[in-house]
Amino acid sequence: MKKLSKKFSQNIHARRRAIDRYNLKYNRFMRKELVQKILDGRAKFIEKQSNRVSKWRIIYQGQEFDVIYDNKRKSIVTFLYPGEEDNDSIHNIN
Repeated sequence: MKKLSKKFSQNIHARRRAIDRYNLKYNRFMRKELVQKILDGRAKFIEKQSNRVSKWRIIYQGQEFDVIYDNKRKSIVTFLYPGEEDNDSIHNIN
């Protein structure tokens, strides 16, 4: 059995999360457009999570999405829940 590439696995994962979280048909055309928005600076950078992974906010057809983007593979890793906050980046000391 042939092993799937990481990029291909990321695309499968992103497609599933787009359906689960936004009821959105995520196909190759949408994937290319979202990645191009990130590369062209038409998306809002939120935070760097590691050397290859970062969080972005993208507006596509009037709808706003927070996504995780893999810079090394130039692919969307996942779609985050609408309004999801990254608890690791919130440091509330009381």
